[in-house]
Amino acid sequence: MANELLTACQAIQEQLVSWRRYFHMYPELGYQEEHTGAKIAQLLSAYCDQVTACVGGHGVVGMLKGSRDGPTLALRADMDALPLQEENQAAYRSTVPGVMHACGHDAHLAILLGTARILAERRNFPGCVKFIFQPAEECLPEGGAQAMIQAGVLDCPRVEAMLALHVSAQLEYGRAAVPQRHVMAGGDVFQATIRGSGTHGATPHNGVDAVVEAAQAIMGLQTIVSRSLDATEAGVVSVCGIRSSSWSNNVLPEAVDLQGTVRFANPQRKDFFKQKIEQILAGVCQQYGGGFRLDYRYGYPPTVNNPALAAMVRGWMEPLLGKERISAPDKPAMSSEDVSRYFQQVPGCYIWLGAKTPDRATSLHNARFDIDERALALGCALMANNTLHFLQAAKERPAAELLNE
Repeated sequence: MANELLTACQAIQEQLVSWRRYFHMYPELGYQEEHTGAKIAQLLSAYCDQVTACVGGHGVVGMLKGSRDGPTLALRADMDALPLQEENQAAYRSTVPGVMHACGHDAHLAILLGTARILAERRNFPGCVKFIFQPAEECLPEGGAQAMIQAGVLDCPRVEAMLALHVSAQLEYGRAAVPQRHVMAGGDVFQATIRGSGTHGATPHNGVDAVVEAAQAIMGLQTIVSRSLDATEAGVVSVCGIRSSSWSNNVLPEAVDLQGTVRFANPQRKDFFKQKIEQILAGVCQQYGGGFRLDYRYGYPPTVNNPALAAMVRGWMEPLLGKERISAPDKPAMSSEDVSRYFQQVPGCYIWLGAKTPDRATSLHNARFDIDERALALGCALMANNTLHFLQAAKERPAAELLNE
């Protein structure tokens, strides 16, 4: 079955490339994916029994029923682009100034559309497949997943498991990684205003220097991971922006604003970082006589694979890739993904698919990011193959029993 599916997906490679390049040329930011959602709904209607648009914003859900009753599996792809000016000179480069698909979501859309086509041509499977095209994945801390969950995408019929795929800029074509448990970190964001007392730059003793306070606070925040977190745990605190209430070479400002992000692998650390940031800001401001205000916003939880499902997925992928080309990393990537919100509700498995460009090495969220487009057909075959295997396995044994091993 696996080789036949790969042959079928390679036969529609030209269409997959066309879809991917179309979405790449016309990217839309999170919460603005009106055109993208409409295009997906139009294309998906050729393959699904039911298509619902404008779900949780601009999300789209397609339903494909098999030839007989059985379990329901969800497949999810993200839709939104990033606020980056593309530096590639390819014919299919972004036509929208300052907006670019630099995280591979254009490829994810093409792969999931191709999977819908392949499965629609092979309806001899039990159960139902839900194709979830989700907006606003890049919009930490809210994200689009929660809105789609609240809109009921996991119900009617109830989803018993979910698969998702992401292209990787580190893995070459023909390779994949399926983490056994920890996939990606949780991600929060924060903004802090540090207040002083403005004065002339020549007489700092007449005020409270908010710039020095901010500098001390930034250095203090870097000790949270190194001195307050267990060394065996992964964590990151990054201050990603700083600005003052005035900009002059002889004025000490009244206030300095900081903003940044927190990443953590352990779900139990949900409140730990907020408390530590508050303690450090309070200590610094007390020392210098200033004050602060902290706006800490909880974002995406860590993405965690269901171990039983991940093990099965690796086995199902072996005929297509070979066992030696599938890894099972045990360390999470420190990026965050709101697919984690679905995985909190239903068992899930996240797959990293090799798509590193052969001529250069770029990372996700880079203005020169591109993919090896051969990964499109392979990704389509992997998703279709995994879907058919899961539906058959969950037909023979209850999914709850199957995924608790």
